[in-house]
Amino acid sequence: MHQWYHNFRYRLTLLIGVLVIALGIGFVSVIYHVASQKLTSASSEELNNIARSTANMLAATLNERQREIILLSKRQIFESAETNLHPVRDAINLMQDSYSHYAWIGFASVQGIVVASGKGRLEGVDVSQRPWFVQGLKQTYLGDLHEAVLLASKLTVADSTEPLRFVDFSAPVFKSDGTLLGVVATHANWSWISEVLASTMPQNAIERGVDVFITDREGQVLFPFSSIGKINIPQTLHLNGQSRPIIWQDGIEYVSSQIPVKTIKDTELFWQVVVRQPTDKALLSARDLLKNVLWLSLFAALFSMVLVYKLASKFSLPIESLANTAKQIQQGNILVNFNINNKLTEISSLAQSLQTMTTTLLMRENALADINKTLEQKVIERTAALETANIELKELARRDPLTGIANRLAMAEALRHEFLLYKRSAVRFAVIILDIDHFKRVNDEYGHVTGDIVLKKMANLITESIRETDMVARFGGEEFLILLPNTDETALGVANKICQAVANYAFPTKHAITVSIGVAIIAKIDQNQDALVHRADQALYKVKNSGRNNVLMANEP
Repeated sequence: MHQWYHNFRYRLTLLIGVLVIALGIGFVSVIYHVASQKLTSASSEELNNIARSTANMLAATLNERQREIILLSKRQIFESAETNLHPVRDAINLMQDSYSHYAWIGFASVQGIVVASGKGRLEGVDVSQRPWFVQGLKQTYLGDLHEAVLLASKLTVADSTEPLRFVDFSAPVFKSDGTLLGVVATHANWSWISEVLASTMPQNAIERGVDVFITDREGQVLFPFSSIGKINIPQTLHLNGQSRPIIWQDGIEYVSSQIPVKTIKDTELFWQVVVRQPTDKALLSARDLLKNVLWLSLFAALFSMVLVYKLASKFSLPIESLANTAKQIQQGNILVNFNINNKLTEISSLAQSLQTMTTTLLMRENALADINKTLEQKVIERTAALETANIELKELARRDPLTGIANRLAMAEALRHEFLLYKRSAVRFAVIILDIDHFKRVNDEYGHVTGDIVLKKMANLITESIRETDMVARFGGEEFLILLPNTDETALGVANKICQAVANYAFPTKHAITVSIGVAIIAKIDQNQDALVHRADQALYKVKNSGRNNVLMANEP
């Protein structure tokens, strides 16, 4: 076993076989990965379409029933309902016959007594406490799915395994002079959901494991009835039109999609249509393709091994000889002779080239080793110096060279960070913008050296007046911007503290140095951090125009 394994022809044959198999596996993996992505994407798109179609059909049905009850409520037949109920009953019966899933339609007086209904069901019953009546007195009402025990007792149940459930629609009825007459309402049998699914689900949905669920605003299953209390919709499934594989409570991964059912805005139910398909079934075609390509790769590997074995037999002896000679050189024997008696010109030429190359390479090996050591050390030193310089440059780019505090670039990044934190967590923050009064006069009368001293001391005074978590930056020539994270109205006190500290400090000038300050607190109307700074800047200019040396808080919009 050991002897045949070290034979060149067997090794080469085995190597080519393993290489072909490895390439085949790699090729299959790539194909499977691409096919899986394509199939998952296609499955996701199909589930989205099913969910969207079902949601649209549900919404259309609900909206259509709601429009019908609204149109019924606006008919003039109710004007004479107190004296003649026949037109009301006729209209109700006609509407109930027009849609097979209307379980009940009725008209209740303002006292909550059913005075007219389809086929006389529930006439005389007090419904004053029913949600559809209470809400229907105020406005158009669309109720969530529920059971109606009294009505169910008067209806024939087609499916004894599932209780009758209804969706309520109601609308107020007014006279032409605006007087409230009562409420007209209908209970639509939930069985119409089967018709909706029949029109939106693909024919082979069951074989492919496609499930559809309808949930309420709390995420509880409304349909199918057999899943109520047994299936929990994953909390991570809040994607509205985007599908992705999710592991459900049964431990199985499903490609899942969720689409909201959009009803009329004033009566929004917040139902969701959830469609799922096991990822294994979605990728079934890809797995079949994987098996076929693997078998093809195995056949190609066997064929390649037979072909290589025959070719290797013709070259094995001279190549094995060259390999043995090369091994001796590797062990340090530089006196090896590559002379090989072979009729193949290529082999002889290779042997001569190897002889010459080996001699040259071995002679230069030691010299190259020394050079490499020197170069490696230099590279390490230069890399360390470059990293240090980059750190220093990055720090300099974010600091004002005169005052040593942050510059406008650093402040812009900090403001952006605080604004994003506010949008995500509602943590309020404030900005203070400060401008030195009559600073040009300081430069004109005392020179720029004194002006620089004033700017440096101003930066120190501000830094001493704020918290360590706050940030101050030189925003312009004589303008400073202060960021106060996690701060609201207390920002005004900080601004007054700074204003007083500056006014009390003895600067190296004949005239007292004062500042004008504008303060602004982040508000919902601010579309970005620049809007907040702009409001603080407006407050600053109001202070400038009203006498300077003062603080003004920008009003929240």
